[in-house]
Amino acid sequence: MRRLIVAITFLLTGLGLLFFAQSKASILNFMVVEGAYDIREYRSKDGGRLQISYNVNLDYPAFAVTDAYYEQLKQRDWVECTGTKNDWDSYPDMSGNHGKTVHQYIKAWSKSTQLLTIIMRYDSVLRMDSKSSGPDNNIQNVILLLDKYDELSTTREVQQRLGISCDAKVSS
Repeated sequence: MRRLIVAITFLLTGLGLLFFAQSKASILNFMVVEGAYDIREYRSKDGGRLQISYNVNLDYPAFAVTDAYYEQLKQRDWVECTGTKNDWDSYPDMSGNHGKTVHQYIKAWSKSTQLLTIIMRYDSVLRMDSKSSGPDNNIQNVILLLDKYDELSTTREVQQRLGISCDAKVSS
């Protein structure tokens, strides 16, 4: 009998963890657009971060994640953060062997102790005058980052460090 209770406890705990992981992932899975490829999912060991990334062929300056997706976030009680640049940005990235020009667009959303960052970017051949034109390809890399913090105060500290403001609804 004791073994049965232990087995049921493990099963219920496992189902609870699985449900939590699936519910966390579901907020991001609906944002994987049609035509996406090289879809990858990463989770931090502590469970505080979930990342989904994928590529989609899309001509610049189009957005893979569009207003229709943002409307779905609003319907799920997510609040858009302010403070991110509301346009494409370009900069040289010299971190690799050959350097590259990064064309990037970032949006942030918040819900209670969660912060969702949506990054859409193109990498292209390094041009020192990266502001003058768009990327040299149509491969848009989309990165969806979902961070969950233990306390609302920590979430707000992170937002402050990132220079964003999110008037998120606080849920108990």
